[in-house]
Amino acid sequence: MDKELSKSSAQLDLFSEESLLMARLAPAFREPLELLLTRNQYNVMDRRIYWWVLSKLSHTQSARKDVVFALPPTDLTFHIPVRELYCVGELVDASSITDELKASADDTNGRDAVFRRRSARGHFTIQPTYQHFKHIADGLVMKSIIKIDHMNLLDPASRVGGSISMFTDAFYQNGFLQVTVNRKLVPSMCRLSEGYTEVERQAAFSLASEYSQLLYVQFCRWADLGKWVIDPVELQRVLGAETYNRYSNFKQRVLIPAMQEINLRTGLVVELEEVLTRRKVTSLRFVILSRKAQAKAQIRQAVEQIIDEVQNYSASDKLSSVVEVMTTKYTFSREQERAIVANETLMNEFIRLGSLIDGGLVTIKTSPTRYIASILFPTEKSGKR
Repeated sequence: MDKELSKSSAQLDLFSEESLLMARLAPAFREPLELLLTRNQYNVMDRRIYWWVLSKLSHTQSARKDVVFALPPTDLTFHIPVRELYCVGELVDASSITDELKASADDTNGRDAVFRRRSARGHFTIQPTYQHFKHIADGLVMKSIIKIDHMNLLDPASRVGGSISMFTDAFYQNGFLQVTVNRKLVPSMCRLSEGYTEVERQAAFSLASEYSQLLYVQFCRWADLGKWVIDPVELQRVLGAETYNRYSNFKQRVLIPAMQEINLRTGLVVELEEVLTRRKVTSLRFVILSRKAQAKAQIRQAVEQIIDEVQNYSASDKLSSVVEVMTTKYTFSREQERAIVANETLMNEFIRLGSLIDGGLVTIKTSPTRYIASILFPTEKSGKR
């Protein structure tokens, strides 16, 4: 019992105001599936605020099933520098929106509306007004209301139905948004054992469309599998785009622009394949690759092409090529060199391994010579001449 109380006290200390202020803003945020599957009315900036809070809470999250999250003694208050809600390169000088501002030159409310539109789309001017950040704070609490009838952590026994507001208050002052998170939702934000999606924060913050944000998180969720298959109607529901009655309109106005922005601004490369049944699109298959994985696949393809070309050389040309590479780039023993050129199987394997090394497709802890020798001559100790 004492151990449980001690663990609970230590956990509550993590949510102290001092701990939250000192906590590092994580480069990636982890969104529990229980919250990912909820629906709300967030716009681009509202969602970035929510993601900022998840990034700040990353040090308290756990995927261990034996961890029991106690309710914090009070609601959690976060002080968010508004500039941290934007990416490098997103800070826009007001002069870049001169035409929009000229149209509202004599209308204060119109000028504020310009800034609000820019802010909602993820652009931040160096002339922020009190009004447009106040506008964000004004709507955040109401937009954060979510249904709780599917949230096991809130009520695992009776499954009571209802709703709860994630943010209990929100204020703006002097370049900071102060938001307060409902303590009843904190365990749901920290418990990852039921599944979660990890998202690169700066990539997510770079997206300036609500559809792109929602689609990107789903792509991150399925990235490990490399694919995601979903019904078009269900995808419209996930993205909150049910107003489009025709799939063709939804595709052109929502899906394609969102995919283009994700491919341009994030580390994912996504392609769409449509499955047709009687000329009707009945399923959407997304192929999801990380940009690094795509680059590696392209390198591997190029390397395999080089290997095929060299191995198809005439015997004399192949021998000349192998001898030249072997004597200029490696330090095999004389015996090992003679063994390689005398055995076509060893020669072909030497070509393959050397090409993989040149393409950066293998990780070598020693030297290239030792690495190749350990594979070609596993019973020998590879040493320099």
